[in-house]
Amino acid sequence: MSSSTGSHLAAPELPAAPRLQPTGHRARTLLGRVLLWLAGRGRVWGQGRRDRRLLAGFNDWMLRDIGLERRSTDDGSSASFWRLR
Repeated sequence: MSSSTGSHLAAPELPAAPRLQPTGHRARTLLGRVLLWLAGRGRVWGQGRRDRRLLAGFNDWMLRDIGLERRSTDDGSSASFWRLR
């Protein structure tokens, strides 16, 4: 099957070779996710800690004004970082 016009058939394009992930990539990804989660939890805990300190400084009248009672603010004052949800 020779062609007299000299046209060439183009070779079909092959799909790109899959990129191989370096060894330990999954472990680094998991570690990164855990660190991001911990950083987020730390920010939430820190904000809660600041809020609890602020509320602890309010007198009973101020707490009632914003719809809280003293005992409800005392319950959360000892919240642990690890018990956050």
